[in-house]
Parts: sequence; C-alpha cells; structure tokens
Amino acid sequence: MDKKQFPNPPLVEAVCEIRFDSNNPWDAALPGFLYQKIKSKFPERDTVREGYVEFSLNTKGGEKPEIAHSENELPRFLNSEKNVFVILRKNTLSIHNLKPYIGWKKFLPIIMSVIKAYNEVTKSSKIKRIGLRYVDKIIFENKKYIKLSEYFNFRPQFSEEIAQEEKIVAVQAGIIVNEGSGLVKIRLNNIAEKETDKIFLLDVDYFKEGDIQQAKIKTWLAKAHEKLEKIFLGSLTEKTIEKFTK
Repeated sequence: MDKKQFPNPPLVEAVCEIRFDSNNPWDAALPGFLYQKIKSKFPERDTVREGYVEFSLNTKGGEKPEIAHSENELPRFLNSEKNVFVILRKNTLSIHNLKPYIGWKKFLPIIMSVIKAYNEVTKSSKIKRIGLRYVDKIIFENKKYIKLSEYFNFRPQFSEEIAQEEKIVAVQAGIIVNEGSGLVKIRLNNIAEKETDKIFLLDVDYFKEGDIQQAKIKTWLAKAHEKLEKIFLGSLTEKTIEKFTK
C-alpha cells in the first residue's frame, strides 16, 4: 500500500541515502559533472548548509571540554517543483522527496537514475551503507493531551506511578530492530509547534551496512519500501489511519 493512496497523507519527507566506500579526496569538479548528468530531471542548483558540533575532552581531567563548530555548504540539485532534490556530500549521495510525495513507482526510478549518474562520474562501485527513510507528521488539532494508546501501537510504556498516559506532554522513543537484510530504526517524537495541538513525527529508517552489491540495490530498496509501509501502518491504530483517509 503506497502512502500516495491516502487522500490526506502524513508524509513530510522520504530519503534514500547511499554511502560509498572510497578513500579518494573530494573533487571540486564532481558537482558540476553530476549536474550535467541529471539536469534534465534536476534543472535547479543551489547549496544547503550543514553544521557540526564537536566536543573534545582532556583525558588528564581538570580542564573544560573544548567545543568546535564547523559548517559546510553542500551542493543540491532540485526538480522544477523543488519537492525532489539530490544532496551531494563526500562519498555520500542522498535523494529526497518532500511534500507532495510523488509515489514509490516514480521515486524508485529517480533514485536508480541518480545512483547510475553518480557511478558514471566517480567510477565508484563499492557501497558501504544504504538506507531508505520515511518521516511522517501526525497532527492532532486542538488537543492539548491525547491518550497515546488510542493512536499509536508504537509508544513508550509507563506505569501509573510514573505518569498517567493522557497527561503526558512530551515523548521521545526509539528502537533498532534487526531485520534480516538490514536494521530498522524507529523513532516517535512529540514536537511542540502550537500549544493547542499535539504533533508527532514518526521517523522510520531502514538501512543496511557492509559491502553491498550494485546489482542488488533496486531489489533491496523495493523490499525496504515494503517493510517501511508495514511498519508505518503497524505503528498506528485504526483511529489514526482514519485521519489520512478523510
């Protein structure tokens, strides 16, 4: 079942990320070469900023930790509607689809074409990690509190002594599951955008690490997508799923 079939789908972002195993230094000409290969689908170009914070401690003790900030500008290539785009990092390629979701039947061929173009310009063939991730925003309007068990099958469990479920204001939960051909990381976060609404992000990431053969990427992605949809539907109660069919 594709989320595109919902009249009111909660999906806010789908991402496929591929990390390549290479010791080659960053080639400043690479973004331009890749753009020439994919510009028919991604005619727009810009950059996005990505920041990092690093902490370092003196093992002898007695000194305050050092905090270093760094920020990179990453090349990005967008389609005309700017809801599907490619971000390029060193040895890493990610293909994103924001709302509106174009559907898996269209998204998968785009992913494969971008990987093919990347391989042609870098001559990289060895993949060390591949992942498919879906992030859904579930909004309960005009509800300051909700009872989690009415809406989520995946949720933290509390004893009555810790908290009554309907009085929980914030929640963050996550698990990693070993799933044969990969690992699944599932997170449920409460994000406070409005005081009068309850808004949750259901973030499901299916990924595989190790030496991954190029010839098996398409098959793996298809299985990962199928698994993600089962997890998505299994994480929600029928009461929540009804929200996306109206």
